[in-house]
Amino acid sequence: MRPTIQSYMPFYVGLRVPGLLPNQFVSRTGYAESDLVDYDTKSLKTSTSLHYKFTNTIEAIAQANWGTGTSVYTGTDRYSLRNFKIGQYKLELKGQDFFLRGYTTQERSGEAYNATILGTFINEAWKPSGGLTGWYAQYIGNYIGARSSGQTDAAAQAFARSQADIGRLVPGSAGYESAKSAITAKTIGPQNGAKFNDKTNLYHYEGMYNFSNALNNVVELQIGASYRDYFLHSDGTIFDDANRDITISEYGAFAQLGKKLGEKFKLTVAGRYDKSKNFEGRLTPRVTGVWTVAPNNNIRMSYQTGYRNPTTQDQYIDLAVGGDLHV
Repeated sequence: MRPTIQSYMPFYVGLRVPGLLPNQFVSRTGYAESDLVDYDTKSLKTSTSLHYKFTNTIEAIAQANWGTGTSVYTGTDRYSLRNFKIGQYKLELKGQDFFLRGYTTQERSGEAYNATILGTFINEAWKPSGGLTGWYAQYIGNYIGARSSGQTDAAAQAFARSQADIGRLVPGSAGYESAKSAITAKTIGPQNGAKFNDKTNLYHYEGMYNFSNALNNVVELQIGASYRDYFLHSDGTIFDDANRDITISEYGAFAQLGKKLGEKFKLTVAGRYDKSKNFEGRLTPRVTGVWTVAPNNNIRMSYQTGYRNPTTQDQYIDLAVGGDLHV
């Protein structure tokens, strides 16, 4: 928060101090990032899979990938990702001509928090910014007194800050660590905390069948389909879901047909249809021709269309940015 000195003039309307209050931004004394986050990066990843063959060509797979870690991340702000976890779990049945697959990705934010918000609320826990006895009121009062006694603007600013900061929580002190622990234990939002609460899940199902062998390779024919659900859950700390549940469903299907025309030319025609809950469905065709002019020498021509729907973050992100936080 960076108000101008004059924005706190209502506390001093009775004072006649013309020209003593410049219209300039003033920020509270901040904390070094090294006192707010853990710079030690830690990472642990595990992967396990079980495979079972029903026949020489049909196999079942169960796989689990899981990871946790601690790091510092830069995005729209600075974030301490403490003990965050990501798990991905898959079941698959595949054969020579087909596959069926389902998997889920699950995110857990652990003890992650916004470092800028943390620093802001540590200051607020010690001394509120506003009010007749708040930090800015003390700053302005001491600034006016110093200027009235003949000090320069720079000297008055330094004096005002030193007086308003008397008793400030020092990193490493019991009071500082207590405030830090309390604020990082509370979530961003009405609780006035800095912690994220991300418990987002994705579920995806897809399958494909290749009919080429069944058609004696006279033509190549493949069809497939997929379905996906997003369950966004952050209690308003990341997404716009403080007062609602956000789910997004997507599905799609494709077909591809290929045929050799003569010994040297192959034509492939494909089309895919995709539909998202929040957007209109789209058909994306593709036509490809490959002419083999000599062994290992091909000329390829193709036409295709494509598009991309906005991501879940593009649609629903609602991050609190510490520099714009109002307290």
